[in-house]
Amino acid sequence: MIAQIGVLSGAATSEPLALTPILHKQLRVQGIYVGSRAMFEEMNAAIAKAGLRPVIDRVFSVDQMREAFCICSRHRTSARL
Repeated sequence: MIAQIGVLSGAATSEPLALTPILHKQLRVQGIYVGSRAMFEEMNAAIAKAGLRPVIDRVFSVDQMREAFCICSRHRTSARL
């Protein structure tokens, strides 16, 4: 699957999209609309003004990655690891 996250305004190209390779490989292309830069800045300002912070349940080192994935897969946390 290919996820196209956002599109930069003015990034149009004169080259047409080659659909044949995409179709032959049976790829799935999904566009994800994320809003404008102004919307992003407004969201960040609102988050900062409200003093929102992420809830961190635990912090793992790289050596503990397997354990972290096991905990996430068992849904034994309600926060970010």
